[in-house]
Amino acid sequence: MKEEIYDDLFEEKEEKTNWQATLFKYVIRWPWFIASVFLCMACAWLYLKTITPVYNINASIIIKDDKKGGNSGGDLSAFENLGFISSAKNIDNEIEILRSKSLIKDVVSELGLYISYSGESGFNRIDLYGSSPILVHFLPEDAERMSAPILLNISYHSDQQIDVTATIGENTVSKHFTKLPAVLSGEAGTLTFMSNPSVPPAGSGNIDVSIVNPLSVAKGYRGALSIEPTSKSTSVVTVSVKNTNKKRGEDFINKLIEIYNKKDNIQLIISKGNKSNVDLSILEKQIINKWKELK
Repeated sequence: MKEEIYDDLFEEKEEKTNWQATLFKYVIRWPWFIASVFLCMACAWLYLKTITPVYNINASIIIKDDKKGGNSGGDLSAFENLGFISSAKNIDNEIEILRSKSLIKDVVSELGLYISYSGESGFNRIDLYGSSPILVHFLPEDAERMSAPILLNISYHSDQQIDVTATIGENTVSKHFTKLPAVLSGEAGTLTFMSNPSVPPAGSGNIDVSIVNPLSVAKGYRGALSIEPTSKSTSVVTVSVKNTNKKRGEDFINKLIEIYNKKDNIQLIISKGNKSNVDLSILEKQIINKWKELK
């Protein structure tokens, strides 16, 4: 009898449960759910707009190494036939040469990577590598002697007039130029301002330019550079660099390989020439011709 009474009470409680009322408590708060969805979408959009993407750019090159059967062929074969160079190399040594600060500093100097451009776009600043309407030239030799960076703010107009504010340490200089190119000289060196023929100034705008020591920039690129052999049985290595600008990363790798090939070829010719006591006049001609071909 008691069990029957218990079952009847349990059934009454189940019948009293009003699922519609429970659901209604959540339905009446639907604006909060919709607002939460839009808030999450807005946060995601803002994050994607403000974050700076990092690209991983890579290329593969062959390093001649007789121990592993690699052969770069091509340009060096003619010099091997003349007996000027030796084809045996240690791939680990060549990787260290590719990663050397001096080689990377030459890349930074030739590409002008010690000069960076940026502009405003909405809530954040954008990198203007290769797209700045105003270009600044400053000799890398002068940049290497700097103890503090040079910070420039350039206001440009469509009529080729610019206003420049240069800050070096605690010193600030302002100058107005009525036409381009323009020159600003100081103790640190000479700054030359030119319009970019690829992206001529259209309307008015502001650009921030920073000039730093090429060696410090080279250290940063060295840290972002990775050079690894593809396998233990080949002489192919993969050169990769991480950069926030895809075009700049591609230019860096291409120039790194180009300068490495130039210096490596000339060094091998001179090294072999010193060992074999080759007539220096003939060797100089070979070096000059080779340098012209590689340019």
